[in-house]
Amino acid sequence: MFDICSEHARRADWAEFAPAMRSKVMRFEVVDEDEWQARLNGMLFGGGA
Repeated sequence: MFDICSEHARRADWAEFAPAMRSKVMRFEVVDEDEWQARLNGMLFGGGA
């Protein structure tokens, strides 16, 4: 299911919805609560999770 969502996200022109999304890659996956918090913190505060 997430592969299908990711494929459709690649086809979408995300700049239509949010100009900041231009040339960004979208990927959908299932992660547990601790992992998504660590990834988000890494993106927001450095450390690249």
